[in-house]
Amino acid sequence: MSVHPSEEPRLGAISNVIFDVEQMLEIDARLVALHLDHSYKKIVEAYNARYVQVFFVKIHENARELFELSGLTEKVGPDHIFKRVSTAIDYIERHPQGYDTP
Repeated sequence: MSVHPSEEPRLGAISNVIFDVEQMLEIDARLVALHLDHSYKKIVEAYNARYVQVFFVKIHENARELFELSGLTEKVGPDHIFKRVSTAIDYIERHPQGYDTP
């Protein structure tokens, strides 16, 4: 969508982000732990600093343990991890307040 420079943007601020990590199947555990610890935690922190809720969906069982070990589950919150995108969207719709913004 393009916006003419004289127009106000038409979209509001982002308040939720859903990461579908279904493709994280067979990856070296050390690499994943390092990646999760460094990259995803930084992403979650950056979104949280902007009052954006972060959700993860379709985490395979072998990756779920790595999420736990890396501290990512705790950082995101276990109530922000779902098996399906539609379930995450239902949660977001039932909890529209998200973060308290300044």
